[in-house]
Amino acid sequence: SSSIFVQDLDCFSRVNNGAPPPANLYVSYAIVNTPAIGGALTITPYSNDICFAFCVGGTIVFNPPPVVNCPENVTQTADAGVCNALVTVPGPAIISNCTYSGVATELVSNGSFSAQAANWNNCENLVEAIYVETVYGGSDATNLVAEVDHQPVTLCQNINGFVIGKTYQLKFKATRRTQTPTPATVGAIITIDGAALNTTVSRSNTTWGFTDETFTFVATQTTHQLKMVPTVGWGGTYGLIVDDISIKEKIGSITNSFNNTSDASGTYPVGTTNVVWTIVHCDGTVATCNQTVTVTDNEPPVIHLENQFRCFEADNYGCAINLGVTATDNCAVLSLTSDAPACFPVGTTNVIWTATDVNGNVSTATQTVTRNPEINITLCAGPTDIIYAGTAGGYGPFGPTSVTISSSASGGTPDYTYSWSPGGETTPSITVSPAATTIYTLTVTDSKGCTRTMSKTIQVLPLSSAICSVNGNIKFSVCHVPPGNPANPQNICISPNALNAHLTSGSNGHKNCYLGPCRDFCVSTNSEQSFAPRVTYTKIEPVFDENETTELTVTASPNPSASSFRLQIESPDKQTPATIRVIDAMGKPAQVFSKVAIGSTLQFGNTYKSGIYLVEVLQGNERKVLKLIKL
Repeated sequence: SSSIFVQDLDCFSRVNNGAPPPANLYVSYAIVNTPAIGGALTITPYSNDICFAFCVGGTIVFNPPPVVNCPENVTQTADAGVCNALVTVPGPAIISNCTYSGVATELVSNGSFSAQAANWNNCENLVEAIYVETVYGGSDATNLVAEVDHQPVTLCQNINGFVIGKTYQLKFKATRRTQTPTPATVGAIITIDGAALNTTVSRSNTTWGFTDETFTFVATQTTHQLKMVPTVGWGGTYGLIVDDISIKEKIGSITNSFNNTSDASGTYPVGTTNVVWTIVHCDGTVATCNQTVTVTDNEPPVIHLENQFRCFEADNYGCAINLGVTATDNCAVLSLTSDAPACFPVGTTNVIWTATDVNGNVSTATQTVTRNPEINITLCAGPTDIIYAGTAGGYGPFGPTSVTISSSASGGTPDYTYSWSPGGETTPSITVSPAATTIYTLTVTDSKGCTRTMSKTIQVLPLSSAICSVNGNIKFSVCHVPPGNPANPQNICISPNALNAHLTSGSNGHKNCYLGPCRDFCVSTNSEQSFAPRVTYTKIEPVFDENETTELTVTASPNPSASSFRLQIESPDKQTPATIRVIDAMGKPAQVFSKVAIGSTLQFGNTYKSGIYLVEVLQGNERKVLKLIKL
């Protein structure tokens, strides 16, 4: 330091004939040498132009102005899982004789006079007896007070426990005695020896009422004497009434704008918080410090996902899959994006997810989305899919009374399980003997739990429906499958006597022949097979009379349509319902209608997107395909 500030109050009094020094007397000295620890410090007057009085002995109190060193700024990472941090924040460092925390100890004994005059006038025998307020004009008949007047009556107490250089506060309450006759103004000289304090207090109130007095001083010795004596200028026995005399070390204060306490440690949010420190020194001066506490967020978002599996037709054929991915963050998620396609293909697709939080931290995760291949089913009946019951024209019965429906499955994820309805069988093939035309439905379930259904109709018809000619002799319709050329079956009309040769299993050249017209006994879910041309058969002789209508007719209106289509189905066979499948231009099924009654009108397509659709109508062995245009 370039100078030392010294408060040398005893010296001032000695060289000024005992006159009390001013409370703020300071003398400036310059350092001549800087000693080692434990050495002597030599000081001389800072300026030779000013005359200083030097005293030998006495008490010299070093009381430098407070110095505040502001704390450094603090930076800390947010605690795991939260958008804040528990931060220990250092406060300012203060070089001062002032104390800024704790509870001050009362140094005055019996300042409330509750024990009468105990501990007072232990320095002079001049104290008056202590009386209650009402003796002096007050209203409280129990509160004890003391009087300073010209009997002479003084208050005096030797007080221990001071720390030299510390700042203390003297507090008390005072009022003028209000009984008449009373001087207009009464007062007392308040002194603390060692030149610590010398001041005057007076009261001129006309009605009883205590008001507070507070004085600050610096201790110059470990034991001080407090004295209150009447001032000059008034006399008599009606004086100054005092109560609740207290001397405590003055405590400064340190507070901060974050939590209004002396400790700014606590939980701070992510970002920068400005902390303003306010320091009130014991001398009444105020200093401030600015400090920043910055909490950074380095924690990336957490992406929560599960790999997805879908059956082939689920979620609009993979175009409406809810991937169920979310993200959380210790602060907040700003965005969650992915490179997922609009429609997922069959197989496994890796989807990359990216999450970004509000503080710019980024995380990625990979999700697999798997679409199961389509399950395809083929159902084939044999040796025929029509059972002819009874006799006709005295002939019969002919043909088998039971039919075996066998299945084959592909696609999906093998292995497969099977369930037939009606019947409940769980084998790939079943043998049935229906008494009436029955639709048999097979549900195939693969190892992933995906299912597909397919139906095959086994017709039960009267034998008379197989008659192909009644001109002259009755003849029956037979599908002849030539040996070596099974792809070219032929419809023939033969006499009853030739039936056994054609229908007997194992008969030479006729082992694959069957009663009724030629037809395909197999149906399949495979779209290519469904739309493949049927086998063209060469008719040797008409199966039905020339005047009988045999064609299945299907009409759609309006077509093209901007709204829905109305499909009208007509057929000579009014008993067998139709199955209708609508397929889009990509070959994906759009809608399926089962057991549609012949002669009914079916309305659909209002929700279809614009484009070309194919509608396939199946009734028994009859099939029609129409092209629909949705505007």
